[in-house]
Amino acid sequence: MSNINIKPEGDAVKSVPRADVKKMFEEFYPEWAVDFAIDSMMDIEDFEFIDMGHAPFAFKVMDIETAVIESKIGGFDSETWTDDDEDDAITSWLEDIEANLDGLVVSRHDGHESEFLVKNL
Repeated sequence: MSNINIKPEGDAVKSVPRADVKKMFEEFYPEWAVDFAIDSMMDIEDFEFIDMGHAPFAFKVMDIETAVIESKIGGFDSETWTDDDEDDAITSWLEDIEANLDGLVVSRHDGHESEFLVKNL
């Protein structure tokens, strides 16, 4: 198990097990997004620590309705996404949404229940 340097609000930088950082992140992000949020915060040049005062605001989780608006793709229309299979058409639609979301980190595909983890820019 690896340790991650974090800086709790109002405290000095300290090294804590990744499992503990995950528990902290689960307070403000869904379970499916936690590892991706942590990795994204660490994936910067000259990474030193995760600022836990900033962590709850670093990302937003969008539901499908919000992602449709933000991506400017529009709602699902079977005449626009014309794959042979409706599931394939929905997948194509979700991929188009992802391609047009600024700051996308990862998504969880579940048709009209999909969610998207996006960096707050």
